[in-house]
Amino acid sequence: MDHIESIELGLADKKSYSEIARKVFLTYPTKVLIGNEEKQYSILNEISQHFSIPIMSIHVVGSAKMGCSFHKDKIFTQGESDLDIAIIDAYLFQRYVEMVFKVTKGYSEKTLFDRCDGISKEREYLAYLNKGDSTAKSH
Repeated sequence: MDHIESIELGLADKKSYSEIARKVFLTYPTKVLIGNEEKQYSILNEISQHFSIPIMSIHVVGSAKMGCSFHKDKIFTQGESDLDIAIIDAYLFQRYVEMVFKVTKGYSEKTLFDRCDGISKEREYLAYLNKGDSTAKSH
């Protein structure tokens, strides 16, 4: 079954959005790499080794996973489109949170956080941290 068909079936069966996303994004193959699984393994393995995390914690997401972008209404184009990767690993998250805490001396060194219009992004980082999202970066 195609990724889009699976989403449509889930919606028709009144499945929750989280169940549909979990099924498609965590268990379905990466659409644009079907037939090129060695390339996918190579990419995921390199990320796994770089961050010292299990390969199963790494997922291709976005238009490469689905074959198209829902937000841009655009087909994935090899060589032009981004390859979006999500890492879901509590230990990696904890390592980086602890590193930021240590480097910023308990968040007191605000100059080490990115700045936007001259204002430290420390508050934004802490807000993301409270939600469990480490996408806000420090230097």
